[in-house]
Amino acid sequence: FEVLSGNVSISGLTLANGRYVGTAGGFEQNGDLARGGGIFNQTTLALNDCILSNNVAIGGQGGPTASGSAGGGGNGLGGAIANIGTLGMTNCYLVASSVRGGTGGVATGGGIDGSGGQANGGAIYSAGPLTLVRCALAMNIAGGGSGGGGNGSGSGGGIYNDADVTLLTCTIASNSASGSSFDLGGGIYQNGTTLTIRSSTIAGNQAEYGGGLFLSEAMDCGDTILAYNVAGTGPDCSGTINSSDYNLIQNTSGATITGATTHNLTGQNPMLGALADNGGLSPTLAPLAGSPVIDQGKSFGQTMDQRGAPRPFDFPAIPNATGGDGSDIGAVEVGSPQLAIQKAGNAAVLSWPSYYGGFTVQSVTDINMANAWTTLGAPVVSGNQYVFTNSPLSERKFYRLIGN
Repeated sequence: FEVLSGNVSISGLTLANGRYVGTAGGFEQNGDLARGGGIFNQTTLALNDCILSNNVAIGGQGGPTASGSAGGGGNGLGGAIANIGTLGMTNCYLVASSVRGGTGGVATGGGIDGSGGQANGGAIYSAGPLTLVRCALAMNIAGGGSGGGGNGSGSGGGIYNDADVTLLTCTIASNSASGSSFDLGGGIYQNGTTLTIRSSTIAGNQAEYGGGLFLSEAMDCGDTILAYNVAGTGPDCSGTINSSDYNLIQNTSGATITGATTHNLTGQNPMLGALADNGGLSPTLAPLAGSPVIDQGKSFGQTMDQRGAPRPFDFPAIPNATGGDGSDIGAVEVGSPQLAIQKAGNAAVLSWPSYYGGFTVQSVTDINMANAWTTLGAPVVSGNQYVFTNSPLSERKFYRLIGN
């Protein structure tokens, strides 16, 4: 899509397999840039409840030469989305998209080969205001183009920011920047004026510099997890974090942390599960039992987690961080779903909120038989509920929910 004018809103759409390839350069000319494999936006755009999957933007190949200098590969901007307007995204999932720099041109008669193009923003390249609420960006790639004159670099495996970005209750996971020895920001490359992050999880991303975050400018971070990211320099963050407190930063090497830090947790494993369907539209990294992030955060006004589950959910047995409100640090608020049971004819209809995924229903005829619980089939989603119907009812039964 090219969104060129007006105020545009798109809801409930899956946009997959978009592909934008820049035009190859003529003789000794650079290849054209490619912007937005799925969407190019230059106006005011709102995306709600959308999935963008496997979209690709590739810079044009550099033009050839004989004995002169071949053209360089064109730059690629935004595998899924290139935004130069104003973009707001709520409850969206951007997965497995990629941006690649174009291949450098070839010299056939003793000239100089062209260099590969740059790749900025595996999922999103933004040169205008960008706000993400309850979104996930996962398994996106920014890969610099190859060329005999040198490879291009990848920057911002998840997001490349040239303006103002706000992330509220989001997951940035398993994204990467690659192509050269100078690849920046596996999760986010911050080159803009402001980057504000609240109640989010940035984990498992990879680059040479700044596995999770590469910050040319300081960013404001609160109630957020930075962990499991990989880089030669600055695994979780390379640059300056202006902390608003209640963060967990597993590896502070390469990061300068200023601001409020009293309740930050550093050097600790957050004990997160794998990226999985834990309820809601997009996958999350849910804290495991005993995780140090549970009840140690502050909501900063966020009333639900990425899945839509209520926040905070305060466990009375776990002491809260001083000044906190019992929220969990990160994008997921661990809670306990309540199983509703209704009798409908000769069936039991069992339901619980769809934002609490990762649970199955079990039944038993004698509650004293601890090893006799039977796991029932998979539920279906109806509205905002998981629903399972158990029939026929020939005898008394007890039911329970159990985590997968």
